[in-house]
Amino acid sequence: ALTARRLEEVREIRTRSKQTLPLLRSMLKHQKDAAEAQRIFKDIERHRDTVMGMSEAFALVNDVNSVGVYNRTRADRAIAHHDTEDPYERQRRQIERDITNIEWLIQAAEESIQILEDALKRLHETQPTAHEHAAA
Repeated sequence: ALTARRLEEVREIRTRSKQTLPLLRSMLKHQKDAAEAQRIFKDIERHRDTVMGMSEAFALVNDVNSVGVYNRTRADRAIAHHDTEDPYERQRRQIERDITNIEWLIQAAEESIQILEDALKRLHETQPTAHEHAAA
């Protein structure tokens, strides 16, 4: 039951991540339109909050996504060390970092789904049937 629940949560993480990608791309287009950017940001926050509410499943996906987590940290450092007076340039770099990060997260979620589906299949194959259980 726990594995099946985690599987559903990982699927939800993948879905929310896929829904977030076009929002981030739209944010790049509307970066200088404060009202539109704020509206988009609220939608992104809603998806993020849902994903963060599934902390165990998110941790599992991030374990699979270790390279992505590492690359996100590297990108954060590069942004921090990049001297720019233009706040839109900095924001653009952050959004591009987030797009790449979400793409890695989707891939890790898909790999996690496969792992959990395989685990559930093996569990069902090794559990005795009701007839075998009664005979024992």
